[in-house]
Amino acid sequence: VATHLLMPELTREAVWDALRAGRAFVAFDWLADSTGFDIALQLDGVRHEMGSQLAWREGMKLVGQAPLAGTWKLIRNGELQAEAEGQSFTADVTRPGRYRVEVWLDVAGQPYVWILSNPFYVTGT
Repeated sequence: VATHLLMPELTREAVWDALRAGRAFVAFDWLADSTGFDIALQLDGVRHEMGSQLAWREGMKLVGQAPLAGTWKLIRNGELQAEAEGQSFTADVTRPGRYRVEVWLDVAGQPYVWILSNPFYVTGT
């Protein structure tokens, strides 16, 4: 398993900042290279990275992209909320909760978890 950090530069401080902020995901890169994976919470044209905490508002969306098509699973507070197939993913955030995604790949007819995002924290209004 590999931990991927979202950092503007490769420095010790950037590593610690990404870890503290939760700007990370894990991937089983032996299944497939996860380079290019992206998931963000979007609101009013502003992008918020994994680990972000925001008050819920109408119009929030989770928007994701993966280097390969797979099965996207949207998890809210530990429970499956939605599934979608494809290389890209979009879901409305309709209420507060802890949101994260998983991307699964079909390998020789068997589903394997490939990518697990860190959560987004959506609080009450």
